[in-house]
Amino acid sequence: MWCLPGGHLEEGESPRDCVVREIGEELGVRLRPEQVRLFCSADRSYGREHTFWSAATFTLEEVVLTEGQDLRWFSEDEVNARTLGYEDNEILRQFFGSRSRLAAP
Repeated sequence: MWCLPGGHLEEGESPRDCVVREIGEELGVRLRPEQVRLFCSADRSYGREHTFWSAATFTLEEVVLTEGQDLRWFSEDEVNARTLGYEDNEILRQFFGSRSRLAAP
């Protein structure tokens, strides 16, 4: 089953710092905190979730995956054709629906 990368807040950590740390740990991609933007915060069936986005330039071949089994890009149609883990279909439906309002940091 596919799902978005994620993780849990460490004690005293802000959600933004958490996503920067988790993406670095899980994907080996270094994001600049000032370029990471909050997309939404919501109460999900598994707890409070903060979803972020960032413009980034890297290829999948550059990613060092340390958690999960695989990584790939999905189009909106591909996302809509499958059931993702957690509540990621809803998150991505909202994201794809608001792309025109999002501005690159």
